[in-house]
Amino acid sequence: MLEFCLKMIYAFKKERYNDMNEFLLNLKESIIKGYEDAVLYSEQHSKQRFLDMLIKIEFELAKKTEELQSDAKSKNKRSYDKIEDITRDKMYLVAFCFSYYEHTSLYPKLSQKNALETAAKTLGVKVSTFKNTRDLFDGHNNNHRKGWNNSPMPPLVLEAKEKFENLSRNEVIKMALKALQLAN
Repeated sequence: MLEFCLKMIYAFKKERYNDMNEFLLNLKESIIKGYEDAVLYSEQHSKQRFLDMLIKIEFELAKKTEELQSDAKSKNKRSYDKIEDITRDKMYLVAFCFSYYEHTSLYPKLSQKNALETAAKTLGVKVSTFKNTRDLFDGHNNNHRKGWNNSPMPPLVLEAKEKFENLSRNEVIKMALKALQLAN
């Protein structure tokens, strides 16, 4: 049995096992087999040694499982800060403007890609966040972009949409230009 354990440890060191969990599970199987043989041949001393090893392996497996669960939980947490309310409101305004009146209403000389990047940078949000917000509005108006047409609007986005729809095109564009610091 000792020889087998040494081979398992050597195999682990040589990276034949992808992780410690796999190694421990294989070792556990071998210890159970050794314990069964000790019971079969009535070897009291060996039986006790296998039981001791099995308890240690179970402990290590439980510890490893707890570590893996903890790692999984920490990966599910956001690694970024929530967007501040004022930034979010400005982003909704500018994204609405991009969706309803096109990017050229704010950046007449930029391509759509460059306008998205410039607006996102000015607002201090990720380009993907800004684009996804514009896409939310796209799915609920009659422009040529499909956007997120099958997804319901979050309450704050819906509230912003209703607010900006009640304003004139010129008012919305003027407010968006101010939010982007392109006008006073």
